[in-house]
Amino acid sequence: MKRRKNKAAAATGLTAVILVIILLFFAVYYYNRALSAREEGRDLLYQLREGTVYRWSEEGITEYKEEGWSTYVIVCRDQMEPLKKMSIHFTCEEEHLIMSCKEDGSFQSMWRLGSGKHTITVPENAYALYIAVQNDDMSGLKLKNTWKMEAESTYKGKYLSVLGDSISSYEGYIPQGFYPEYRAGSGMEVSSMWWYQTALKLGMNICGINGCSGSGVLPAGDGTGGNEERCVSLHTPEHTPDLILVLLGANDLFRGCSQEEFRAEYREMLERMQTRYPDAEIVLCSYFRPSKASFEVDEANELIKSIGEECGLRVIELKKSGIEERDPREVYYDYDPEIGTGMHPNTEGQLLLSNYVCQELTERR
Repeated sequence: MKRRKNKAAAATGLTAVILVIILLFFAVYYYNRALSAREEGRDLLYQLREGTVYRWSEEGITEYKEEGWSTYVIVCRDQMEPLKKMSIHFTCEEEHLIMSCKEDGSFQSMWRLGSGKHTITVPENAYALYIAVQNDDMSGLKLKNTWKMEAESTYKGKYLSVLGDSISSYEGYIPQGFYPEYRAGSGMEVSSMWWYQTALKLGMNICGINGCSGSGVLPAGDGTGGNEERCVSLHTPEHTPDLILVLLGANDLFRGCSQEEFRAEYREMLERMQTRYPDAEIVLCSYFRPSKASFEVDEANELIKSIGEECGLRVIELKKSGIEERDPREVYYDYDPEIGTGMHPNTEGQLLLSNYVCQELTERR
């Protein structure tokens, strides 16, 4: 009987030791992952050109349609930190071509890299880098800036996605085929956008910006409605969002949507997001009021606030950002002197929004 008890005790002890070893292994693994991410720096912000490759000739850069291939375009000045060196990790056993060009489109440098992790030095005065990959290689591709992030927050190193309308839409950084409000050459750089500044200040990586000018929550029949595929298209092949900010819905009220229909569609949209991204923190944003006559904005804000309370989600009220108290000429890039206001924030207006979003996220966390 004693021998049986001793054997049982020994087996129990061995099982406990094995469990401790397994727990220690996973603890070390995830600690090293977090440490590695912190040391490597922030993910690079890129424009994805699906089904497209680029070639250079004496005439300059030419775009070609190529099924099964896509190109990551990294605009150097759009990055959140200076891009001196970049880390690239390819998983497929094939040669990968990387080219850099100057702002006039002229060829600058070229690299041919195999699988594995590589670090390349970005040439001075480089405007953009073009990385062509087969679509099968996209899921394992990692692109990072080796410049270390200085921001310190509980969100540091995490991934941010945005579901929004024109206020959040910038050409090249939203899904192909969607309508941007802001674009290069309009006097607004992508670094001016409220979501860019929010990620910069909190030390976050951009995961997906799903913005479309003129869009709302209700299905529109062309895929631009928030409660279509957009609300579950906030990830990349490599990452899912840790934080999702939703700034959407005013356009539905401008188009005469009823409160009942808006509430039902908005709640269904949130349920789909929570099912697709169960570990993400979802934060709703209500709108600032561009003019005293914007009754639809007030209506949208009340509905968004009510839905947030019903669903147990935080709501950031952008009307408290200070933008409404400012001279409209100073904060709207489409200011119209005939009506005395605008709709879309300029660099200063977007900065006010991001400052308030960061304040609310950090103080109420």
